[in-house]
Amino acid sequence: MADQHIIFSKDQIRTFTKTFTMYNTVIIGLPFIIMWGSEMFEQVKGIVNLLLTDGVLAYLWEFTKMYFWIMLGLLSGIILHELIHALTFLLITGKGLKAVEFGFIEKPLIPYVHFKEQISVRAYRIGTAMPGILLGIIPSIAGLWSGSGYTLLFGIVFISAAAGDFLVIRATKGIDPRLKVRDLPDEIGFEVVG
Repeated sequence: MADQHIIFSKDQIRTFTKTFTMYNTVIIGLPFIIMWGSEMFEQVKGIVNLLLTDGVLAYLWEFTKMYFWIMLGLLSGIILHELIHALTFLLITGKGLKAVEFGFIEKPLIPYVHFKEQISVRAYRIGTAMPGILLGIIPSIAGLWSGSGYTLLFGIVFISAAAGDFLVIRATKGIDPRLKVRDLPDEIGFEVVG
């Protein structure tokens, strides 16, 4: 199994992400609608009442404020996603900051963290999964539990943002967790090095 390259094309990741997002939205969204549907209806009713009673400008102002917070949440989540990867890899391995490199894949401008050192498959799986767990799964559960549509939406978005990570983890299935892998610097994937 040593010296095996596992590389994903942007099309493979795009296709997996679309399917993954659809299933994840249905699996998480349906229970939310069943549990909290009446509260959602009341929120929509409140927005419509705002439009009808206070006028278009009040509605646009509320929409602009909501849009601002959504964009801020997305930007913060994207940065946190990559920082969580880096911090997890650094904590697991005990390596210094020189072991990580941040960058962007030019099209479609996807941020990434590259861990320069060889790492066990087990540690690679943990470091790869952590943003999806912390920013996706936990907020989704919190949104389901509390009835917060915004928290649920944040969780769904960041589970979907971790789709490529989950694809990489799935590719490690069947590889001995004690073997070492090396993250590939210029491609989405890894190399099993022994």
